[in-house]
Amino acid sequence: NVSAGGVAEFHPRAAQGKYTLALADPLQRTVAMQLIELGRRKPATWLDESLDGQPFQFNASKMNWPEKLPRTGTLFVNFVRILGKPKELQALDPEDLRNLARQLQGKRLSDGERLDLARTFLSSVHLTCQQVPEILVGITPNTDEKINAVIECFGSILDTENLETLFQRLLPTEARRVEKELGAMRWFQTLHPTGHYELDLALKVDRIIARKLVDAAYSEGARMTWRNVTHGGKRWHTLAGAPLEWKGQLPSHGVLSLDYVCFDPPDPDLQLLTA
Repeated sequence: NVSAGGVAEFHPRAAQGKYTLALADPLQRTVAMQLIELGRRKPATWLDESLDGQPFQFNASKMNWPEKLPRTGTLFVNFVRILGKPKELQALDPEDLRNLARQLQGKRLSDGERLDLARTFLSSVHLTCQQVPEILVGITPNTDEKINAVIECFGSILDTENLETLFQRLLPTEARRVEKELGAMRWFQTLHPTGHYELDLALKVDRIIARKLVDAAYSEGARMTWRNVTHGGKRWHTLAGAPLEWKGQLPSHGVLSLDYVCFDPPDPDLQLLTA
């Protein structure tokens, strides 16, 4: 309720809510004008709008708002955003996977070059735990490059609940190193990541989790999945996913804190972890 002192909390990128605005008050009038501008373009829309208790149908062009917005009176609006269509995350096509594996197994490539090439591809694809070993075939076992490649693949895995099947296809020493590197993050659920996160973006695994949370928000469409976001002690207002000011690029350092709220219902077959 902006009339109760919520003007300071208003942000146009997270504007959903019910507003009671005194148009004679300069700050509240400014909020009204921003809602009008947002209402001009999809997917923003006004609901239940009224002026001094009289309902009306909002149309900024026909009403010539905000130019002719009344100077006095009380404006009420329930401002919502039409949710974008969720984008289903899909694992890499088998043929594309074979092509990628062939490139990574090139005889003239060093392990470091294979790792760099894998990073390039993995930033834009998704995998299952069963697919990961095909990508790792050409990398020398028990090397830092092999462990780093598995960690990079983790950032693209959709079925993290099946991580144990991947560990079974690694050497025991490799599996132990990967588990140690992942730490508690190995329990991250890609398809239902609801929870509170404190992530140091200078750390490799934390940065991977942050990137997965960006992807998860993208897959859910225009929903308020990222909440109570702070980075480096600064609060950020978000509409869906990472702050727009980051332009799709995560900062390279600083602690990112957020609550992720998943709108998709969990798999009914999921079970709680036992002690």
